[in-house]
Amino acid sequence: MENPKIFLLVVGFTLSMLLFLLLALGERERIRPEKDPSVTTNTQTETSRSQERAPSSQTETNNRPRERDQSDQSERDKLERDQSSLAYIVSQDAIKAQLAAPSTAKFPRYWDKNSVSVRPLGDSKYSVSAYVDAQNHYGAMLRKNYTAIIQFTGYSRYKVLKAEIY
Repeated sequence: MENPKIFLLVVGFTLSMLLFLLLALGERERIRPEKDPSVTTNTQTETSRSQERAPSSQTETNNRPRERDQSDQSERDKLERDQSSLAYIVSQDAIKAQLAAPSTAKFPRYWDKNSVSVRPLGDSKYSVSAYVDAQNHYGAMLRKNYTAIIQFTGYSRYKVLKAEIY
């Protein structure tokens, strides 16, 4: 008697999981990526489509690579900003490891350009200069300047080449 009950329980559970998966897939199918604006869906003729895509002058043809270069440059700038902010965070961890009371460490905000300097050195290396306020062995709060050199060696991997408090 117990075997049929267990069998029905397993079958019911399996069916409910299948139903859940089908519903989840159905929801996923409803979400469509945005359509490419260059793809037209109205009833234009092929000649009018080719006329729309054809550049009207030589300057328009020359502007397209420039636009592409500008978007590539903005992507590179964004990656540079992301890596420089990550270098600042990594430098904070490296400096905290050298403090007498790391839990008391207070660093300036990244966007405080008067206090924080993150410069790319090339070859995925960044130089970070800033200060840290932290307690010493006696409990007095002191401000110390520091520099660190961080090298990114891959996706979310880094190496602290130098981290010194002076």
